Amino acid sequence: MSLVIALRAHGLVVGPMTGIDAAGIDQTCHSRPGWNTMAMANVGYEPNPSDERAQSARAAAQTSSR
Repeated sequence: MSLVIALRAHGLVVGPMTGIDAAGIDQTCHSRPGWNTMAMANVGYEPNPSDERAQSARAAAQTSSR
C-alpha cells in the first residue's frame, strides 16, 4: 500500500491488477528461489486531456465482450 501512495505522491497513476497468473509470472521472471509474486500494478502518467490521441475511457463490459 505504501508503494501505491508513494507513486501517487509523485504524480503517477497507479492501479492494482487482479486475475493475474502469479505462478506464470514467477516462472517467467524470477530465476532465484524465494522470490514470489504477491501483487501486480499498472503505473503510468495521466493522459493529457487536450491530446486527441490520449487513451479514451474504457468501454462498458457489455460493449467490449460482444
